[in-house]
Amino acid sequence: MQEKYSLNASVILNKVKKSLQMKTDSELAELLDVRSNTLSTWKKRNTVDFIKVLTLCDKFNLDIKYIFREGTEDDDYFNETPLVSLNEAHNYIKKCSQLEYIHQLPKYKFPEIKGNTMAFETGNNTHESILKNAIIIGETSSFEQIHSDHLYIIVSDKILFGKCKLTQNKDTYNPQLEFYPTGYDTEDRIIIDSSKILQLWKIVGQLKIDDKDVIAKQFGEKLSSIEQRIKEIESKLSQRRLL
Repeated sequence: MQEKYSLNASVILNKVKKSLQMKTDSELAELLDVRSNTLSTWKKRNTVDFIKVLTLCDKFNLDIKYIFREGTEDDDYFNETPLVSLNEAHNYIKKCSQLEYIHQLPKYKFPEIKGNTMAFETGNNTHESILKNAIIIGETSSFEQIHSDHLYIIVSDKILFGKCKLTQNKDTYNPQLEFYPTGYDTEDRIIIDSSKILQLWKIVGQLKIDDKDVIAKQFGEKLSSIEQRIKEIESKLSQRRLL
């Protein structure tokens, strides 16, 4: 049953897609067990099936306060970013395409990090420009967006950190990556066929593991003010429903 609500249906659905790291309505419709054109109807009528949306939020442990509070999908100061630890790296390579697995990963809130992001823990063997024993945050990228000046995370048969260039296989003409794990040193260059690459992330942040508590303390006051604002909005919504 569809119910009318004072919030914008398009914003709610976009927030759900963003939280699930989805790009299309068809992907969301499949999880909601509805037809793709049903979401278009909800947006036109400014209605949603709250039972289905809430059930989905519960299944994937989404932040209901973020999904249903007033404002656009980009109004949050923090995003929750899944973290892949060193111990979890092997499992992640095997299961990174499984949405339920991704939502079981521990999540952190990094200041001013927005969009489709993932965090990875590094060890000692990393590119000279990447912190060792740290948390590296990447946003989703594509072959077309690769730039030689940027740092990337490549998920293939291993999780690699470094710089890369897009080239072509001279025999098959398929795109491939020239990956440089330590710097632009041809001796360390790794050639990876595009078909072997599971994910590509552009690095947007680096954080020493020891700094996590400092960051949390530094932004604790900001989080408290956000939580207070959410309570105020919830109170206003409750008053509206009584009118």
